[in-house]
Amino acid sequence: MKTKVEHFSDDINDEFLKIKQNLRIHLEDTNNVKIKKMFLSRHVPREIILSSELLLDTVINALMDEARSQLKGVSAELLNKFYEHNFRERVKEWAVQIENKLYLKPEYVMYSSDPQMVQGLIAAGITFIAGAAITGIVFIPTMVIGAIVSGIVTLFLSAAAFKFAYDKAEPKAISKMIDDIDNYLESSKLQVSDWLSKVILSYENEFNSFCSNNGWEVQ
Repeated sequence: MKTKVEHFSDDINDEFLKIKQNLRIHLEDTNNVKIKKMFLSRHVPREIILSSELLLDTVINALMDEARSQLKGVSAELLNKFYEHNFRERVKEWAVQIENKLYLKPEYVMYSSDPQMVQGLIAAGITFIAGAAITGIVFIPTMVIGAIVSGIVTLFLSAAAFKFAYDKAEPKAISKMIDDIDNYLESSKLQVSDWLSKVILSYENEFNSFCSNNGWEVQ
C-alpha cells in the first residue's frame, strides 16, 4: 500500500485548526471562567471525536481510490468480488469495535492549577492570619465580646480579600485555560494520527488477504 497516515497530515491539521477556530467564541468570552472550564472540559473532546470521524471518511475514500487504481485491468469477476467484500463498511466496523475505537487519553481536558483560586487563597490566608493575631491579642476574659466581633470582622475581610484577588487573577486563569486546551489538542492530534495509522494497517492486511485468497498479487 502506498497510502500512509503522513499523507493526511494536512487534513488532520486542518481539522484541528477548525476546532480551535470554533472554540474562539468560548475563549474570547471572559465571563464565568469556572463554568466555562467545566463546559470545555467535555466539549473539546467531543469536537475531536467528531473530527476524527470526518478524517476516517477521508482516509477510507483515499484507500478505496487506491484500491480501484490497483485493480485496473483485473477480471470483472475479481472486481465484483472486491465490491461485494464492501471494504468501506468493513473498515468502519473495525474502527468502532471496542478494542479498536478511538479513546482519548485523558478522556476530558485536565486543567493545571487555577491561578484565581491560588491567588484568592493566598490573599485570604494572609488576611485571616493577620486578623487572627489581632484577635488573639485582645482575647482576655474581660474582652470576650470584642474578640468575637474582631473574629467576625476578620472572616469578612478574608472573604473580601479572596474575592478581590480571585477577580484580579482572572486574566491569568483564562490564559492558563487556553494553554491547557492547546496542550490537550496537540496531544489528541497525535492520538488521532496514531489511530488512523492503525486503521490503514488493518485495511492493508484485509486487502492483502483478499487478494491472496482470490489468486491475485498486489502490485
